[in-house]
Amino acid sequence: AAQLIEQFKGEAGRPHALSSIQLTPSSGGIFDVLLNGEKIFSKQAIGRHAEPGEVEQLIANRLQS
Repeated sequence: AAQLIEQFKGEAGRPHALSSIQLTPSSGGIFDVLLNGEKIFSKQAIGRHAEPGEVEQLIANRLQS
């Protein structure tokens, strides 16, 4: 989580940035990533773990939109 904050913290000229991240434990192998209440990744839905950098790219894509 700290790495994501560092990667997406506010910078001059950047309209959107993350200021906090919340990790919520669950059971049963669930790994969901929500950004502003929208699910952007679900291990259960796609049947696999995220590839390295995949979650970061999904976050970057949403912050740029």
